Amino acid sequence: MSNNPFEQIENRLIGIENLLLDVLIKEKESTPIEQPQHLHSLKSLADFLGWSVVKTQDAKNKDLFPYIQVGRKCIFNTAEILQALKNSKQNRRAKK
Repeated sequence: MSNNPFEQIENRLIGIENLLLDVLIKEKESTPIEQPQHLHSLKSLADFLGWSVVKTQDAKNKDLFPYIQVGRKCIFNTAEILQALKNSKQNRRAKK
């Protein structure tokens, strides 16, 4: 190490910058990416899943995924649907 105070300050600043970058990188890696919440009707959910309306209606009737019913209209939340389908897939694997 040199006795030049400016070099010492520069080395310390570089060390601080590296620490801050490490913290930012770890924070970004640990922060889950939030998906925007989307609500669907039965038809738009069928389009989203790539299923027919009949298959989607059957899945709803079998309570494969959650929904909210307002009058005759059913409303589906994308995040809840994907989680329910993921859980359903895991349950089927566990039974095998």
